[in-house]
Amino acid sequence: MNHKSNIIKSLFFLSAFFMVQSQMIAQKDYARTIMDSLCSPHYDGRGYVNNGDVRAADFIIGELKKIGAQSFKEFPFDQPYKLNVNTFPYPILVVLGDDTLKPGDDYILDPNSGTAAGEFELVEINSENYNSVYGGKVKLDLEKKSQRVYVFNFTDVTDKDKLKEIRAYANDAMNYFPTIWVTRSKKTYSVGRSQKNYPLIELDSADYKYAEKVQLKINNKYIPKYESKNVIGCVPGKKKNKYVVLTAHYDHLGRMGADTYFPGANDNASGCAMLLSLAKYYAEHQPEYSMIFCFSVVKKLGW
Repeated sequence: MNHKSNIIKSLFFLSAFFMVQSQMIAQKDYARTIMDSLCSPHYDGRGYVNNGDVRAADFIIGELKKIGAQSFKEFPFDQPYKLNVNTFPYPILVVLGDDTLKPGDDYILDPNSGTAAGEFELVEINSENYNSVYGGKVKLDLEKKSQRVYVFNFTDVTDKDKLKEIRAYANDAMNYFPTIWVTRSKKTYSVGRSQKNYPLIELDSADYKYAEKVQLKINNKYIPKYESKNVIGCVPGKKKNKYVVLTAHYDHLGRMGADTYFPGANDNASGCAMLLSLAKYYAEHQPEYSMIFCFSVVKKLGW
């Protein structure tokens, strides 16, 4: 009798173990599917080119509905609002001498860059002429307007405060001329909320060599009052008026030109996949407290 009882117990525990394992694998597969979807080119990096953020939000709402989540109280799933944003939806081209540089790998654009197109004369500002020619203050507002690109090449400077000061001059130069900032640091793209007159190109020092001419084709599209939205879903718990709130931002960097997009797996498709996986689990297993799932945008705008 005891032998049979032990066999039954063993079979029970094995069955429970395999059920838990099966559920964990299913949750993992679901999360992977969500990540793959959000990171695909279809959503354009979940930025503001081609309404990638809005389409990603609609995908998340569709998943919440599919798994049985509800909207929160009387509010709809989507919470729209407006913001100003600077985008680069068109093909971009940077040719330094005879070298065509690759966007995203060789360079990125300052997020508040404006437009410049044509062939330009290259003028380099560096440690050798910074004081002798410019008096330690690079003010280009008085320079004669011409087809020039000003290159700030200070990769030999290690003083962080000095570099910060010089970078401020480069940022100001965008009001008057196209500008190139040569850097050894890791290039980090972001999203702008304003626009300057001309672009600033952050160029990897390994890809920079002096050339007499630079060809540029950079066109920004500034969108005032762009309409985006947050997403809020709910899984009611046994205690209806007690809440646990979980949040993740779903937006990312979008596109920089027609051919370069940033998929953003870790930032933050993975967080969205985790929240949807939790929503799916709690929709199937009612929690003690009501679970609120918030998917926010504009993280990449500095909010």
